[in-house]
Amino acid sequence: MELFKKYRRKQVAELRELQPGENKAVLKEKRVSISDEDMKLLDADFAKGKVARNPANYLDKWYINAEYVANNFEPME
Repeated sequence: MELFKKYRRKQVAELRELQPGENKAVLKEKRVSISDEDMKLLDADFAKGKVARNPANYLDKWYINAEYVANNFEPME
């Protein structure tokens, strides 16, 4: 059995909205990581998510679904 521990984030997250025309295929082409579960989302639900990036490495990007964003992040501005 895998043992998970709780961790709190120390950093500010950098997130952006999906741009017009961006979908699963386009994000994959742009080398944005998308989980298998998020790939199963309906296109309309997928479009509500955000793209995150690693502030120390802007090439490291991943998709975050809207529900996770709503439960874990709030804008600073």
